[in-house]
Amino acid sequence: MKMRRIVKAGLLMLCAVMMLRVEKAYASETDTNVMVYEYGEVIEKNITTEIPVAAGTNYKVKVTYTGIDGEGKKLKPVRIYYEEVMYDQCVPNIQPAYKEDNADDRSGLLYEVTTPGVTDSREFTVAAIDDVLTIIVAGDAKLEKIEVTAEEPKQAGNKPTIYLIGDSLVQTYRSSYYPMTGWGQMLPEFFTKDVNIVNRAIGGRSTLNFMNQGRLNDVLINVRPGDYVFVTFGHNDGGSVAGRACSVADYKRYLKDYYVEGVRQRGGNPVLVTLGNQNIFTKNGEVIQSYPDYVNAMREAAGEKDCPLIDLNEKSKAFFKSVYDQYGSQALKDIVFNCARAGIYQNYIDGGGDSTHFQTYGATRLAEFVAEGVKELELPVISEYYVAPVKATAVPGNVGTVKLDLKKYDKKYLHMDWKAVKGAEFYEIERASINSEGFVTDFEHLGYSAEGMFADPENYREAGTNYAYRVYALNAAGRSEKPSAICWDAVDESVLEEFKGRLERGELGAAVKEEPETMMGEDNEAEGDEKKNASDNGSDDIKDGNEKNDTFGTVMAVVMILAAILCAACVFFLVERKKGVKEKTDSVSDDK
Repeated sequence: MKMRRIVKAGLLMLCAVMMLRVEKAYASETDTNVMVYEYGEVIEKNITTEIPVAAGTNYKVKVTYTGIDGEGKKLKPVRIYYEEVMYDQCVPNIQPAYKEDNADDRSGLLYEVTTPGVTDSREFTVAAIDDVLTIIVAGDAKLEKIEVTAEEPKQAGNKPTIYLIGDSLVQTYRSSYYPMTGWGQMLPEFFTKDVNIVNRAIGGRSTLNFMNQGRLNDVLINVRPGDYVFVTFGHNDGGSVAGRACSVADYKRYLKDYYVEGVRQRGGNPVLVTLGNQNIFTKNGEVIQSYPDYVNAMREAAGEKDCPLIDLNEKSKAFFKSVYDQYGSQALKDIVFNCARAGIYQNYIDGGGDSTHFQTYGATRLAEFVAEGVKELELPVISEYYVAPVKATAVPGNVGTVKLDLKKYDKKYLHMDWKAVKGAEFYEIERASINSEGFVTDFEHLGYSAEGMFADPENYREAGTNYAYRVYALNAAGRSEKPSAICWDAVDESVLEEFKGRLERGELGAAVKEEPETMMGEDNEAEGDEKKNASDNGSDDIKDGNEKNDTFGTVMAVVMILAAILCAACVFFLVERKKGVKEKTDSVSDDK
């Protein structure tokens, strides 16, 4: 019996030595789920510990250390790295990055500041992907011990969760970035509340630094059986920024060995989503493929791992091409990508030139394509909760009053607003030159807007020229039957007053020529004899009174007809009564 104990103790010591790179560390087990590695030594460069673990299990790690005095400094930093995580803590957005590291990451480091003689500890959770967990502790401190505890496997939740992993094309933005919107931000619109959607995507991330910064770890420690993890990268992987960029081969390997495998180990369902394309076209109007090697690598990874793939790249290219062909290249800038004209949005008062990120309309359409992919793949459970978008079957209603404001942001921007029209997806704005005699030019296309506002910057207007504007609502079924009431911006007030008077008197009907064929391919004739009523204070706000006037005129006509009938009835009654009185009088006279 004694010999058996001696042999067992020897084997335990041998295993401890094999498991550790640092010879002075001592490992012990307090129970079957806890491993303790005791050191009690000052860190010279770093102390690396390799711990045998079960792949697919989550572990609670506790690192205990004591501050030391040296070189006259009272505060000493300690860095803790683990697994593939080299820069960040597993829980993002807790601490600011330590200033001496010159870190440009937005989440913060797993970084501790020690006090001489004070013992402290740090706890975090690690999602083991392979069978060895590597913990590295560096800095000016004495490492006391490392405790590693296996957590119990998670159980399925009450309803499935879709985690979104990706970059700036997917992330949820603060209002200070509006109208920039990530497609992950809009994805909940296409599912019922029976599905939780958690967006962990963030700008500037690739398969490499999303993993190195602990963000993949943070998702894996929360995934439950039956959950989904949608993974989409490529824009930063294929870039040139150090710490983000990675080769196509590494990109494919990370997807297969860490993202797909890590999710599956925990009973989750990985789904690979190819990157949304950029707004790049040839001179002949053909879409140029963005990062083709990375897109193909993801497709290959999906095939090799038998992982579901939503080919958002192909769907986005088809969508961009259809917009380009139907409305022109400017429409992609005006309503899809974050390239809105100057003066429309306060966050981009000077306009944007972004050919990668999206406005809300563009992000919504890409989210629609991702949700559509879920339905096409018939992904278990979540496909049942898919909400199909409502397709337009009729053109939208007409735009009402358009208000002009030259002082909203800056006098160099003529800003215009109108109420959103039900059923409209976006709007087309037209402009014509005017003078006191009427319209100098026909109304011509000026631009598109994804919501009820637009701007005409001064550099888009010819100095000394007076302009009139009108707006149409559009959707997939076509353009609204009529434009908004005409509004105008006149440099010369006398010209404005004369123009308003002639317009109100109906003298400009002949000056409004037939409208040119729209981008939708429909022929709509201008309502040239529409009368516009200026507001009482003489501002540029025009009442959209056409439909009201038509209705009022109809009602008045009916009232007048009824009044005429009533008058005729009264006359007839009086005549008959007079005749009756006369006959009665004659009868009385005869009786006498």
